[in-house]
Amino acid sequence: MDRDTFIITVYCLVVEHYQLVKEKFFIRRGGFAPALTDEEVITMEICGAYFKHHLDKDLFDYFHSHYRHFFPNLRDRPSFVRQSANLWQVKAAIWQLMVERSGQAETRVQVIDTLPLPVCTYTRARRDRCFKTLADYGHCAAKKLDYYGFKLGLRVSPIGMITHFPLLNARAHDVNHTNALVEGFAGLCPADKGFLDPWRQPLLLDRYGVKIQEIGLLWLQTWLAGLAHRDDYTLSFAQCSGA
Repeated sequence: MDRDTFIITVYCLVVEHYQLVKEKFFIRRGGFAPALTDEEVITMEICGAYFKHHLDKDLFDYFHSHYRHFFPNLRDRPSFVRQSANLWQVKAAIWQLMVERSGQAETRVQVIDTLPLPVCTYTRARRDRCFKTLADYGHCAAKKLDYYGFKLGLRVSPIGMITHFPLLNARAHDVNHTNALVEGFAGLCPADKGFLDPWRQPLLLDRYGVKIQEIGLLWLQTWLAGLAHRDDYTLSFAQCSGA
């Protein structure tokens, strides 16, 4: 599938789920309507992530240069970034709706892992004011990285859909975050050896029906990288919509 068709497909799915969210919540209470619709902004964010444009500037420049015919009102980058940031609750609600409708949250095998989530460079940590009481120092052995911020926990279904993503303390070892990662789940959780605990594993199995199975770190990184670089853009969205 070419990129034009992919963008149109994503836009149609976003519009469908956005309307369902809008029926439940007040999204805007007043003020002037933005030049871009919320559906357009969310579509560009999703497609930009698939196209590996993770910075706001790169995302804006790409769609402004190549897809002005799709998004003619895309003119001002600060307005685009501000609108995108203000939609974080809407995006979370759409994600939750997609997970529920796809049935991926009910799959019996889901991989768990954590990623470093720095909030600033290591040298600026002492001057941090935004997350002073929340962020902490941590170390990522896989990336050989010392950082200041949080850990992002991930639970991923077999098709690569994120079904759970708690924000975790950076200093604590991965094994101490196992309960948060398997919350609301029962089944098999492949994970690296950092999540193995001879005392905790029997308790998880008895109380919650969760079995932690060790997999090689290299295999896990290869699997996640394969999901991130796959060419079949529409697989996750087709599964979400029940297509």
